[in-house]
Amino acid sequence: MPDNLAYSCPHCNQNKGSNVATFLDEEGEETVRVFNPRRDNWASHFEQETGMILPITPIGKATIGLLEMNAPDRLIFRRALAEAGYYP
Repeated sequence: MPDNLAYSCPHCNQNKGSNVATFLDEEGEETVRVFNPRRDNWASHFEQETGMILPITPIGKATIGLLEMNAPDRLIFRRALAEAGYYP
């Protein structure tokens, strides 16, 4: 059903897999769910600064880590998109 689809880049989709939560701490004791684009508001959990996506909440932090949203190649791509006027 089209109303159940959420857009994502191939990198995020591959990193997310079937995960709906991840650990925030090194000891693996604090589990936090990841951002759900069908329920959550992007601006409530993230902000961006010169192409870098920054967390506002634990959900934002968990999602950025799990999806590797600030990997160097993604930062370069986002900054190039911004320079061309396509981001954000």
